[in-house]
Amino acid sequence: MAIVGNAPATLDLVVRQGSDFALTLTVELDGDPYDFTGATVTAKMINAAGAEQTSVAWTPTTSTGELVLTLDETATALIQSGWRYYVDVTKASITQPWVAGALSPVALGRGGRSSSTATLSITTDTGATLTISANA
Repeated sequence: MAIVGNAPATLDLVVRQGSDFALTLTVELDGDPYDFTGATVTAKMINAAGAEQTSVAWTPTTSTGELVLTLDETATALIQSGWRYYVDVTKASITQPWVAGALSPVALGRGGRSSSTATLSITTDTGATLTISANA
């Protein structure tokens, strides 16, 4: 399987342990909603030692122009300091790293509830521009 592109865009996440979490990525390719037909989304977590965490799994859901990654309260309760995540998308036998970053756990009962947005832009090796707007 070929891997193309540069390093993924960096988006660090703060996750409240023991609560449901959703990250919505609105995706455009050269200004048009991204078509996920035939695409495979790989979203994984890695602990501080670099080992993949198979007990904590993202649930990806796609529709045209949108990718939603969710974690249930059981999964978020297991996240520890130093963990990282990444999201790769494979389409037409080409894997592209889209987004990666740190996962910072916050214990329940600390802080308030907040949401934030970010816009990330990735230029693929073919010169196409992939724009990702994130909302968590």
